[in-house]
Amino acid sequence: MKNNTIVLIEPNHARDVVETPTDLLYVAAALEHAGNKVCVIDANAERLKPDDICAKISGIHCGIVGISCQNISEKDLIFELCKDIKQNSNCKLILFGDSSAKEYALFLSLCRDIDYIITGQGEHIFPKMAQFVFSGGEVVQPVGVSCVVDGIPSIPQSSPLYNVLDELVIPSYHLVNMSLYDIYNVTVMRGCAHACYACDKNVTTRGKVFKRNPRLVMHEINVLYNKYGVKPVCFVNDSFVFDDDYFKKLEREMVFDSGFLYRYPYTRKSFNGVVI
Repeated sequence: MKNNTIVLIEPNHARDVVETPTDLLYVAAALEHAGNKVCVIDANAERLKPDDICAKISGIHCGIVGISCQNISEKDLIFELCKDIKQNSNCKLILFGDSSAKEYALFLSLCRDIDYIITGQGEHIFPKMAQFVFSGGEVVQPVGVSCVVDGIPSIPQSSPLYNVLDELVIPSYHLVNMSLYDIYNVTVMRGCAHACYACDKNVTTRGKVFKRNPRLVMHEINVLYNKYGVKPVCFVNDSFVFDDDYFKKLEREMVFDSGFLYRYPYTRKSFNGVVI
């Protein structure tokens, strides 16, 4: 029996405020769209330790475990988790996220339990990587992936960039317990035109800014409200302070859509600051 299930893990950040793992759920949506069975373990929301995570994985017949890495300061936590998973499973271990993409050589050098690191857009590359793994190598390994070859981390080829925010209608919220979160994030824009060398985001977006269709944003908000009872939402993006025209357009869309702004609270959040 083939282990064709994919487990995606959001590490335990041990923060007081728990947010929806939006980027991970976008990757989950892409994998499901490609026909894969996906399970999500949000160790952050459930406050799970590595042993707890491994216990959950042991009850799932999986062939791939993907771990989200969005913060370089959590590398030791992720290395410990990778070690524990490999000791208890023979699955392929794949890291994805801005920080592991930027520091792929460091991660692969320090932790040999990692099989692959996705260095491009996870939503576009992970489904192809799953096809590669589950085929036993019968299909070509996609670009935008690094692994250890002859003891050295391979230099990944640059992968094409896509506006995946418009390709995927909504993250896979059904895979998590939505009652566990304090903040419900809605992604409206990704990437920054400044492309600072030190910024992790520059690796996966390479100076491109991807804007999500306001109607898709409204669709997601309505799903959150009508299906999950979510009222306050947080707009997440990397550079809203550089494109206020987009947000004016988005706000007009919300005003015309049943007077959204007058009934539901929302915030605008960015790595560059927060506007309420």
